Amino acid sequence: MAGSKRAHRYLKGSLKFLVVTTLVIIVSYGLLNVVAETHETATALLQAMGSIESKLRYLRWLLLAVIIIFWDEIIQAIASYKKLDESQTLYAKHMRWRIAAYIIAFDIFVVEALPAQILS
Repeated sequence: MAGSKRAHRYLKGSLKFLVVTTLVIIVSYGLLNVVAETHETATALLQAMGSIESKLRYLRWLLLAVIIIFWDEIIQAIASYKKLDESQTLYAKHMRWRIAAYIIAFDIFVVEALPAQILS
Protein backbone atom coordinates (compact mmCIF):
# COMPACT_ATOMS: atom_id res chain seq x y z
CA MET A 1 0.00 0.00 0.00
CA ALA A 2 2.81 2.39 0.86
CA GLY A 3 4.53 1.63 -2.44
CA SER A 4 1.33 2.43 -4.29
CA LYS A 5 1.02 5.77 -2.50
CA ARG A 6 4.66 6.54 -3.28
CA ALA A 7 4.22 5.64 -6.94
CA HIS A 8 1.03 7.72 -7.11
CA ARG A 9 2.80 10.70 -5.53
CA TYR A 10 5.74 10.30 -7.92
CA LEU A 11 3.45 10.15 -10.96
CA LYS A 12 1.50 13.15 -9.70
CA GLY A 13 4.72 15.14 -9.24
CA SER A 14 5.97 14.09 -12.66
CA LEU A 15 2.70 15.17 -14.26
CA LYS A 16 2.88 18.56 -12.51
CA PHE A 17 6.45 19.00 -13.78
CA LEU A 18 5.43 18.17 -17.35
CA VAL A 19 2.44 20.54 -17.23
CA VAL A 20 4.52 23.42 -15.85
CA THR A 21 7.29 22.80 -18.39
CA THR A 22 4.78 22.71 -21.24
CA LEU A 23 3.14 25.93 -20.09
CA VAL A 24 6.50 27.70 -19.83
CA ILE A 25 7.39 26.61 -23.36
CA ILE A 26 4.01 27.72 -24.75
CA VAL A 27 4.17 31.11 -23.04
CA SER A 28 7.78 31.63 -24.17
CA TYR A 29 6.86 30.77 -27.74
CA GLY A 30 3.87 33.11 -27.63
CA LEU A 31 6.00 35.97 -26.28
CA LEU A 32 8.58 35.41 -28.99
CA ASN A 33 5.86 35.52 -31.64
CA VAL A 34 4.45 38.79 -30.25
CA VAL A 35 7.90 40.35 -30.10
CA ALA A 36 8.72 39.11 -33.61
CA GLU A 37 5.74 40.93 -35.05
CA THR A 38 6.81 44.25 -33.55
CA HIS A 39 10.63 44.27 -33.69
CA GLU A 40 13.14 43.39 -36.36
CA THR A 41 15.67 42.19 -33.79
CA ALA A 42 13.27 39.52 -32.61
CA THR A 43 12.83 38.44 -36.23
CA ALA A 44 16.58 38.02 -36.50
CA LEU A 45 16.52 36.03 -33.25
CA LEU A 46 13.83 33.73 -34.62
CA GLN A 47 15.83 33.22 -37.81
CA ALA A 48 18.89 32.31 -35.76
CA MET A 49 16.76 29.88 -33.74
CA GLY A 50 15.51 28.35 -36.99
CA SER A 51 19.06 27.69 -38.09
CA ILE A 52 19.78 25.64 -34.96
CA GLU A 53 16.45 23.82 -35.15
CA SER A 54 17.88 20.84 -37.02
CA LYS A 55 20.75 20.54 -34.52
CA LEU A 56 18.28 20.54 -31.66
CA ARG A 57 16.21 17.89 -33.45
CA TYR A 58 19.25 15.61 -33.64
CA LEU A 59 20.01 16.31 -29.99
CA ARG A 60 16.43 15.38 -29.04
CA TRP A 61 16.64 12.10 -30.96
CA LEU A 62 20.05 11.38 -29.41
CA LEU A 63 18.60 11.95 -25.94
CA LEU A 64 15.77 9.54 -26.73
CA ALA A 65 18.27 6.92 -27.92
CA VAL A 66 20.34 7.33 -24.74
CA ILE A 67 17.23 6.91 -22.59
CA ILE A 68 16.27 3.74 -24.46
CA ILE A 69 19.79 2.31 -24.35
CA PHE A 70 20.31 2.98 -20.65
CA TRP A 71 16.70 2.28 -19.63
CA ASP A 72 17.53 -0.55 -17.21
CA GLU A 73 20.20 1.50 -15.45
CA ILE A 74 17.91 4.52 -15.19
CA ILE A 75 15.10 2.41 -13.76
CA GLN A 76 17.45 0.71 -11.30
CA ALA A 77 18.73 4.10 -10.09
CA ILE A 78 15.20 5.46 -9.68
CA ALA A 79 14.08 2.27 -7.94
CA SER A 80 16.92 2.44 -5.43
CA TYR A 81 16.30 6.15 -4.82
CA LYS A 82 12.54 5.73 -4.41
CA LYS A 83 12.94 2.35 -2.67
CA LEU A 84 10.58 0.56 -5.05
CA ASP A 85 10.01 -3.16 -4.64
CA GLU A 86 11.17 -5.76 -7.16
CA SER A 87 7.80 -6.14 -8.93
CA GLN A 88 7.56 -2.40 -9.60
CA THR A 89 11.12 -2.32 -10.87
CA LEU A 90 10.54 -5.30 -13.14
CA TYR A 91 7.31 -3.76 -14.49
CA ALA A 92 9.11 -0.48 -15.23
CA LYS A 93 11.91 -2.33 -17.00
CA HIS A 94 9.37 -4.14 -19.20
CA MET A 95 7.79 -0.82 -20.21
CA ARG A 96 10.90 0.30 -22.18
CA TRP A 97 9.64 -0.22 -25.71
CA ARG A 98 6.08 0.86 -25.02
CA ILE A 99 7.26 4.16 -23.58
CA ALA A 100 9.76 4.57 -26.42
CA ALA A 101 6.96 4.05 -28.96
CA TYR A 102 4.78 6.64 -27.20
CA ILE A 103 7.60 9.19 -27.11
CA ILE A 104 8.45 8.62 -30.78
CA ALA A 105 4.78 8.89 -31.79
CA PHE A 106 4.42 12.10 -29.75
CA ASP A 107 7.52 13.54 -31.37
CA ILE A 108 6.40 12.69 -34.89
CA PHE A 109 2.77 13.77 -34.56
CA VAL A 110 2.98 16.71 -32.15
CA VAL A 111 6.51 18.12 -32.16
CA GLU A 112 7.34 17.58 -35.83
CA ALA A 113 3.69 17.86 -36.98
CA LEU A 114 4.48 15.44 -39.79
CA PRO A 115 0.85 14.74 -40.81
CA ALA A 116 0.20 18.48 -41.13
CA GLN A 117 3.35 18.93 -43.22
CA ILE A 118 2.33 16.06 -45.50
CA LEU A 119 -1.24 17.27 -45.96
CA SER A 120 -0.43 20.93 -46.52
